[in-house]
Amino acid sequence: MGGGHDAKVSTYVATLNLLGMIQIRPLLLAILSRFDKKKVCEAFKSLVSVAVRFQIVGGVGGGSLERLYADTAKSIAENKITSPKGLLEEFKSLPSDSAFQAAFSIATISKQNLARFYLRSLEEGISSPNDEKIPNKDTEKVNLEHVLPVTPTTEWEKLFTKDELRAYQNRLGNLVIMASKLNSKIGNDSFADKCKVYSQSSFHFTKTINTQKAWDKSAIEKRQREMAEIAIKVWSI
Repeated sequence: MGGGHDAKVSTYVATLNLLGMIQIRPLLLAILSRFDKKKVCEAFKSLVSVAVRFQIVGGVGGGSLERLYADTAKSIAENKITSPKGLLEEFKSLPSDSAFQAAFSIATISKQNLARFYLRSLEEGISSPNDEKIPNKDTEKVNLEHVLPVTPTTEWEKLFTKDELRAYQNRLGNLVIMASKLNSKIGNDSFADKCKVYSQSSFHFTKTINTQKAWDKSAIEKRQREMAEIAIKVWSI
């Protein structure tokens, strides 16, 4: 985004587009027209957190959000809201840390682009700013892998019932991001064979799967609870 704005502003806009937040555009335009550049960056970052929290927790209809965004944009245009803090105060139904953490710990993500976004963001949340381990956004270089595979072998079917297979395959705790060259080495392999590849990954939430002795419901749930602890920091309010 031009006009001397921080490069992060464009990233936040791209993220909101990825999340499908079309109804937020009037609010973004109001912020751009009224806030100074530092406040714009802070406000856009907060709005990403708002969008993620609403999407993970659910319970707020698109129409309600559209009205909220429109009313907030009007208040900014009328100078009734002049800061990112004042902006956040408008979202009175925004999920708390505890509610967001609880929902994130059981979230199922069926869209691959969203799953990659959440997993990348979690990795960034535990990396230092200059860490070379921050995952590349290019899907040709870093892509998505299901630990419990989408087409499981008999070995996997011994650990999960048919209903559990459907319930846990797209749980965020079952998904990993990997360098494509590593991911090409595995498919529906056994967990032990997969771990040999995961251990070579530079990504925290991928590499640490190697510490698990087996990959069952409890392992997926444990990993996702650990992710949820980081999520409330990544998408803080």
